[in-house]
Amino acid sequence: MFLTQLYKERLERKVKTAKAEGKAEERELWIEWNNRRLEAEAKGETFTEPPPAEPKDSNKLQQPKLPHSIGKVF
Repeated sequence: MFLTQLYKERLERKVKTAKAEGKAEERELWIEWNNRRLEAEAKGETFTEPPPAEPKDSNKLQQPKLPHSIGKVF
């Protein structure tokens, strides 16, 4: 049971880390897009590149499903 709890905690940490990395990558995409937009504006050029895809509502994202054996309490 102790190892099961450790595995579950490790998996939860990995999910949290992955979410943070994903948010950072998305933020970088928007910053790069905005820099290109501002550069085109400064040159007086028309900027037609669409913005990066809108993020999915993180509240609606499902938590990963753990194997059945991890969720059981002995």
